[in-house]
Amino acid sequence: MTTSIEHSCHIGPLPVRAAGFVAVVVTIRINTAALRQSAKAREQKTGADNRTQCWTRYIWAEDLR
Repeated sequence: MTTSIEHSCHIGPLPVRAAGFVAVVVTIRINTAALRQSAKAREQKTGADNRTQCWTRYIWAEDLR
């Protein structure tokens, strides 16, 4: 025999599955946004490094000339 508390707190399988599915979708969206941001930051850093290296090579070439 179930008590009234256990009976009133029962959640059916469909809402639990729906909540689980929504949680998975939200997690995927957040992770995708984080990966995009990480790729953008890496691209910006690579570009800055390339510009710095280009300037260093230019100075080196001018010194040799």
